[in-house]
Amino acid sequence: MTQSLQRLELVVADLNVDGGAVARHEGRVVFLDRGLPGEKVLAEVTGEKKRVLLARVVESLSPSPDAVESFCSHFGTCGGCSMQNYAYPAQLELKRKQAAQVFSRIGGIDLAAVPGLCPEGESLPGIIPSPEQRGFRNKMEYAFGEAGGAVSVGLRRRASHEVLDIEGCPLQGPAAGAVLGAVRSWANQHGLSVWKEEPARRGASGKDSSNAADRAVGRGNTEQDDNVTGQGADVAGMSAHAGDSGTGDAVRRDGCLRYLVLRQPEYIREGQAQLVVELICGTHLPEKNLVEELWEALSACGVSSFVLSQRRARLGVARGERTFRVFGNRSIWEDFGGLLLEFPVSGFSQTNTGAATLLYKEAARFAAGDGVGPAGAAGDAGSGKLYSELWDLYSGVGALALGMSNLAGKTLGVELDEKAVKLANVNAARLGKGSCRFVDGDAAAFMESLHWRESRPRLLPQGFSGPDLLVADPPRSGMSPRILKSIKQCRPRSIVYVSCDPATQARDIAGLSDCYKLESLTLVDMFPHTPHVECVCRLTLRG
Repeated sequence: MTQSLQRLELVVADLNVDGGAVARHEGRVVFLDRGLPGEKVLAEVTGEKKRVLLARVVESLSPSPDAVESFCSHFGTCGGCSMQNYAYPAQLELKRKQAAQVFSRIGGIDLAAVPGLCPEGESLPGIIPSPEQRGFRNKMEYAFGEAGGAVSVGLRRRASHEVLDIEGCPLQGPAAGAVLGAVRSWANQHGLSVWKEEPARRGASGKDSSNAADRAVGRGNTEQDDNVTGQGADVAGMSAHAGDSGTGDAVRRDGCLRYLVLRQPEYIREGQAQLVVELICGTHLPEKNLVEELWEALSACGVSSFVLSQRRARLGVARGERTFRVFGNRSIWEDFGGLLLEFPVSGFSQTNTGAATLLYKEAARFAAGDGVGPAGAAGDAGSGKLYSELWDLYSGVGALALGMSNLAGKTLGVELDEKAVKLANVNAARLGKGSCRFVDGDAAAFMESLHWRESRPRLLPQGFSGPDLLVADPPRSGMSPRILKSIKQCRPRSIVYVSCDPATQARDIAGLSDCYKLESLTLVDMFPHTPHVECVCRLTLRG
């Protein structure tokens, strides 16, 4: 006889960084799959550890005072948003509180105890709201799945790898619906297979069995034409075949359709809207005639660029390792408050243009040493040359470096992606920033080259000797110990550190604390309706 699970009446106290809820019961922490602060719920215990309970909410007994109606029919099922039913001012307050907790727990910094780190009279850091809370995403990453024998395209279900077939997302513009429909129809018409990961099955020959749905797919189709671009440097070091069967992990990875990425910049270039579609395939590519057919269908939806790429590596991120075809425009353009930048058609750019514009202005204000607290839509950081050299260690196409280059005599940007480096220099020339130079390379190696003996080659371009203003906007994983060590050796006067993960940022700031003091901090809500937030900090050299 199965023992019934324990049920508890709980009041949600907080949300965690993964979007789940937190409550307490008899001195123990209870992690819930959902809920809002102040909501009273009936929950069923599903797991137990020494000091923690895991539970699933089965009924809401009374709502949170900050509960609102969600605006998406898929909310609660789709894993994209976890706080859409939480009032936006309450979302902002929660992110302020969680950032303060992270800096205290990981960075050892009590933000309220340090003068200037919080707005006057407050105990939490300031936050700049997103200008828009709907339709703000200029990029969405969709996945392919199967349902009832048909191809589906949409977003992952909550806490699942299953794909929820959707017609569009209210966080992105309405054009997405037509594109999703066109791709779904094309995939089903031609019986294309979907990327799967499952235990390898062995036939009589001892080889993996093949998928009969690949009749329309060219397994060895690596035909390249004049539209070929090289492997993206943002996946440098990953094997293009790391996801093949036979890797020894007894998992068979197979299928054509893997991800669909839609980019819709706000900037209208030469009277034409921009809409970019990237189809990321797995082990197989569609036949050339099918790709051209899809391009025709997408063109009818207003798509200005179509990219066909492939990702065979097992790591599940929507980023192609190799690009095979590019139709239409090869670049996209975006305007960040008067800073007009050109990006690679499938390169990195911030997903919320309005909030990114405010983030870049706040970073420039911090670089200029101007005050503390949100700058909102404040203007130019000033024209004085406060620094001799500005270095941006993860420069991309130059958004941060070009936005504050007027503060320095010379500006150097370092970036791994060669396509981004090329366009960064193009952007600098077009904007008349003759003192700016961007080079491809590894940030850690560049910083370490400042201290290499003369017998070893130096990576620095002629005329550069080392930064007195350092700018860093690293990946979510933060800066490596090698970079932190080099920063403390070359000792720039000021550091402006931008991060999409306050936890790794707090860790890195703690690692620099023997040489640097945290002077300013502001949050920017780049990701409404999720627990995520961007954080920009300014550090100054001690003594």
